[in-house]
Amino acid sequence: MKNLLLWIPMLSLSVLCFGCVSEPAMSQPSRPRVTELRRGRNLRQLNLSAEQLRQLQQIRHRKQEELLNRNLELRAARRQLRELLASDAPESEVAAQFQRVQQLAQEVNASRFEAVLEMRQVLNLEQRRQLLQALEEL
Repeated sequence: MKNLLLWIPMLSLSVLCFGCVSEPAMSQPSRPRVTELRRGRNLRQLNLSAEQLRQLQQIRHRKQEELLNRNLELRAARRQLRELLASDAPESEVAAQFQRVQQLAQEVNASRFEAVLEMRQVLNLEQRRQLLQALEEL
């Protein structure tokens, strides 16, 4: 179950692309099993209806840009923190930047979780169980 909690935020938007091959800008190519799931190989067993696919794709498109922008902001904040750590900047400035990085990371995770909750509403109980099982097998 702990493994599932780690995977869900990463999968939240990419799972939505059932039947298509797309790699979000924030994907992590070092995880081939996630890539397989993203491409829908394990999602076919969910037997999603055309309406469910449409709804999931709408969620994906709506959340994708928001997450992309937040991730870009987070990366820039982390880069700035690294630069501050390497400089002779006052500790208060470094600490403030660290807090900014923490805040942005929390916002990214919250946004991913919101997408998961929206997706959850589209799936029926059996589909949720099947998805959970597929994620646990990773």
